[in-house]
Amino acid sequence: MSEDIYISTVTNGGNLEKLSKDKLSDKLEEFFKTLMPAVDVSANHNASTGEYVKMTTGAPGKTVTLPAVVAGKTVVICVMKVDSGGGAVTVDTAGAETINGSATDTLSSQYDKNKYISNDGGDYFIW
Repeated sequence: MSEDIYISTVTNGGNLEKLSKDKLSDKLEEFFKTLMPAVDVSANHNASTGEYVKMTTGAPGKTVTLPAVVAGKTVVICVMKVDSGGGAVTVDTAGAETINGSATDTLSSQYDKNKYISNDGGDYFIW
């Protein structure tokens, strides 16, 4: 049994459009790309709020540093290790913040990824 999914967008003049689940997934992916621009990097990187960091490490490891959190401001950053090189991606914070209670997080294998979120002005959490 399939469920009908309807969506209204500016691009279709606000009219309801029937979509398959695959088509909805494509539209959502397109939408989220506008919200979180992808940044391809191959060196240590200081991430900005709203970035989707795609890190190529090669043999030595690289570090992505999350920005300092600010009380009352939500910070969302995605980080992915895109290559199969031996180097890991270390995700660190700009200050004393922790990531799920730890000082850092590590992405070791190709396509490992995490979304780092802080909305309390204190620490980052992986979601």
